[in-house]
Amino acid sequence: MLLGLDAIAKRSPVPEIRVGLVVTHGKKSAGFTVAGSGSGTAIQRGLTDCKGTLEAPFDAVLQIVGMSVSLQDAIEAKRASVSGAMALVRKLPLLFDLADRRRIAPAAN
Repeated sequence: MLLGLDAIAKRSPVPEIRVGLVVTHGKKSAGFTVAGSGSGTAIQRGLTDCKGTLEAPFDAVLQIVGMSVSLQDAIEAKRASVSGAMALVRKLPLLFDLADRRRIAPAAN
């Protein structure tokens, strides 16, 4: 999971925030701190000094940070939960490149 998140982490300046991320898989979970800075996004194991935390399965995390599913929709579908500052967790997509990638529309024949 750490490698997957690191692969899509922004390497350019991002907002200086810290968001907790608990990735679940069945009854197991792993906690991470996603920290933004002027040099990009850093992801560390464990939850450290996070005022807002997102908990979701890995596929839901990717949908949320890729902005293909809104945080609110994921919560309403019971695919994600937030503890602490919701406004902070909503900024999570700003820390990843996945939200910036544009899908290329198929060419019309």
